[in-house]
Amino acid sequence: MNVMNFINSIYLGDRGCKKILIDGWGKEVCIEVDVISRIRSPDGNWNYYDDEDIDNGLVVFKNIHSFLLTPQGKIPNDLINLLKWKNNKIIRIDLFCQWILSNKMGQIKKSL
Repeated sequence: MNVMNFINSIYLGDRGCKKILIDGWGKEVCIEVDVISRIRSPDGNWNYYDDEDIDNGLVVFKNIHSFLLTPQGKIPNDLINLLKWKNNKIIRIDLFCQWILSNKMGQIKKSL
């Protein structure tokens, strides 16, 4: 299986970004995902196939020259929305985030 066919067989919809690891010396960025699934259906849809699921899996990007989180101040901690490819290279990854704020009592609450 070539790289693009393999990448197209990965399902990340409805999956959460748990952690982003940046290795500056190794030029790698790893995104820890709560579950990585495979698409095995001939129609190209996920169809809830979970026989090959990887819990807490890493999506690893190598030879990274720049990395940008926008807007500033938000940390991705929610769904993976988009992986965009061009000429066999990832040119954009959109990760959703939820604001998590702490109140004066030290408790954590979600705010939209």
